[in-house]
Amino acid sequence: MLKYIFFDIDGTLMKTKSIIPEVHPDTRQKLLELKKYYKLGIYSQGFKLIQLGKLKLAGILDLFDENNIFISHNKLALVKKIEIHHADKSYNSDENSPECQGISKNRNF
Repeated sequence: MLKYIFFDIDGTLMKTKSIIPEVHPDTRQKLLELKKYYKLGIYSQGFKLIQLGKLKLAGILDLFDENNIFISHNKLALVKKIEIHHADKSYNSDENSPECQGISKNRNF
C-alpha cells in the first residue's frame, strides 16, 4: 500500500518557464487533498536553498514533510535513495524521466 508520494520540483510542480516560482493553478489544493492520505515528499537536483526557496515562494513548502525532502546535485542517487528507504510504499510522480525509468520499470503502479 502506498504511503508516500514524491514529486520532482521542476516540471512536475513548478512552471519551469517562469522567472518567479509559480505552481500550476490548482496544485496547492490537489496537494492538500493528497496530504489527507499520503506523506508528501520532494526530490530535486540543484542547490538545496534555491529549491526550498522556490517551494516557499510558491506557497507549498509547508505541505511536504521535512524528512522527505531530498535535494542534491545527483538526481539519480536521490531516486535510488528514495527507492531503498521507501520500497513498495512510495510513488514517484516523474516516473517517465530518464533518471527514474530503470526503477519504475520494476514497480507496479
